[in-house]
Amino acid sequence: MNVDSQGRDQRAQSHISLMERGAPPPQLVGTDDTAVAIVTTSPEGPRPARGGDGTELLVRRPRPAQGSGIGSAAVPCDQQVPADPLEPLTLTAGEFLLRRPSVAEHMEALALGLDPDVRLWTPRCQITDEASAIRDCLAGADWSDGTHATFSIIHGGSGRYAGNIALHSIDRANSQAKVGYRIAPWTRRQGVATAAVRSVVGWAQVGLGLTRLVLTHGLENIASCRVAQKAGFELEGTVPMAKRFGDEQFHDEHLHVLRTGLTASARS
Repeated sequence: MNVDSQGRDQRAQSHISLMERGAPPPQLVGTDDTAVAIVTTSPEGPRPARGGDGTELLVRRPRPAQGSGIGSAAVPCDQQVPADPLEPLTLTAGEFLLRRPSVAEHMEALALGLDPDVRLWTPRCQITDEASAIRDCLAGADWSDGTHATFSIIHGGSGRYAGNIALHSIDRANSQAKVGYRIAPWTRRQGVATAAVRSVVGWAQVGLGLTRLVLTHGLENIASCRVAQKAGFELEGTVPMAKRFGDEQFHDEHLHVLRTGLTASARS
């Protein structure tokens, strides 16, 4: 779902028109900078408000003027400047489409976030309830700071949600990024994760010009090790006691790396 600046302005105007007509103001849910209008009075429960074209009403929160307001200050000269926003796009991975997350799929994202394997092996996942699932979808859909590109994995025929994959910690100055993913139980062990990783890293190499891509996983997570190998990543080493996983224990991690000059489809 591509959203250009004109589309965002039209959605904002639609949101203003709703309020001018006397409708109850929708709740805004989202990050500090971007929010989506959520209708809380729907019989089906919380759902995204939509404009006349049927799209979700994204609202850009106003930013305070720099140097004014509580806690504001001049930006230090050594503070990192955010990268240019990434342009949204849709990729293909076999029978699946990779596109920006949507709030409309937050219940599927919640179910995946509560899956035992996801809870164990992806400590970055903080989805625990419906509100956090909405926040996760919003954060994934906002590519404006240029540090990540998060995609929902959607079956092209049925439209069924199959998980998500992210190119994150994007550092274009040093030409590198990391890859992470969460795959729904119904589509595991079918090559979907491998196809999604190949598609995303191919775009990262060609579209963004990145030369070093990193994929890490818990040492005992054999399935992710196979995905990394099949996607062309080489095992660079093992990091002892790398992080605390979902069992609250520290685990060693495999560090896999894919460098420019190796293709993402190099191994079957």
